[in-house]
Order: sequence, then structure tokens, then C-alpha cells
Amino acid sequence: MLQKLVYIGNQIDLLRYIHQNFELDFCFIEDAPRNKEALDYCKNNNIKHVICRTSKDLYEYCIQNNIKIDLCISCYLGIILKEGFISQCNKIINIHTGDLTSNRGPQPLYHNVINSDPIATITAHTISNCQIDAGNIIDEVRIPINYESDFMKLVHDSYTSFESAIKNIIQNHYSKSLIEREFDINKSKYRPMVPKEIKDIILKAKSLNDAKSELAKLDLRYLTI
Repeated sequence: MLQKLVYIGNQIDLLRYIHQNFELDFCFIEDAPRNKEALDYCKNNNIKHVICRTSKDLYEYCIQNNIKIDLCISCYLGIILKEGFISQCNKIINIHTGDLTSNRGPQPLYHNVINSDPIATITAHTISNCQIDAGNIIDEVRIPINYESDFMKLVHDSYTSFESAIKNIIQNHYSKSLIEREFDINKSKYRPMVPKEIKDIILKAKSLNDAKSELAKLDLRYLTI
């Protein structure tokens, strides 16, 4: 059974946008505390969904239910997709809130703040193997970081700024006119997980400027190298 459009992840803004503008067949939701908004949205809007913990869970669900996926959009996902599940999809596109050249890894927006970057980059790239943030680039959107606002506003703005891009990506996939730009992972920088105490400073600050003031008291060279 072919599922034309599937969403996998926990990010509510893009899930809502895709659901409201396209025929969304199915959602895979990660079994994690951060999934609550996405899970509630699926339940409240009668979107068929299943909760999974690992890529193996995703693969086994597809096999057991005879599911093949045409286009899978991945966003804000803590699961590393493996070859089994990848083989069930004609195309997987991940939305990464970082520049793949300079800001690969699981927490790019935190690194933007730690580095006092003026711009955040949101990247859509393909997933064809289990390497992290390593596929061909499809589109990039850049937004200025407003240090007068808080971190969650930055997260929200990053994803909502990508709505028109995701619309074009899905339409171009359906019309077979999607263009990919080759990405060389060997010329990129992977940034590590940010320690909880550093994330807490950024999350709890009333503004990103306040967060920067607190971070300036710490030695963060190990995160900025």
C-alpha cells in the first residue's frame, strides 16, 4: 500500500502547515516527551499515526502493514533513520535548522546563540543513508536572529519561515521537478550536543541577549571550536 505523503517527527508548526495544505496520509511520532503537541494535533484532527521509538520500529511497522512511502518529510526527529526504513521510502527529506556546511548536528539553533550568529539557516536535504545531516541540499532559507526575543520564538520563526519552501518542495516532488545540490560532508562541520546546563540558560532567559550575557561568564571554547 503506497502512502503518498508521510510526516515523521515532533515539530508542530510544519506538521500543521503540511496537514492544512496537502493530503497527509500518515504520521510517525517519536516516543518522547517533546512529542505532545504533534501527538495531540494528530489525535484532534483524526490523522492516522503511530508512535515509534527506533528506526527498527518504523521499518517493522511498514513491513507488517505492507506500506511503501512515496515522500517522507522528517522534522525535529531524535531517531537516526537506518537502511531498513529508508528502503521503504522513495524520497526522504529532512528539515534541519542549521547550515549543513557549518552547523550539522542535533542542536544547531543552540549553537547559533552560543556563537552569537546574526543569521539562522534552515536547510532541506535528502536522507539516503544513516549518516547525520549528510544528504543532497534541496533548499535553504535564512532568517535574522532577533536577540531581543527568546529562544522558543527563534524555534517557531525558523520553522514557519520555511513554510513556502516546503510547499515548493512537495509540489516539485509530485511534478518530478525537484532539484538537488550535491553536498560534500567532508567539507562540513559537525557540532556536538549542548550540555543541559547550557541549554537551560538559553531556554530560561527572557531574551537571547540575556542568555548571551550569562553565557559570556562561561568558558565555551569546547563548543565553538
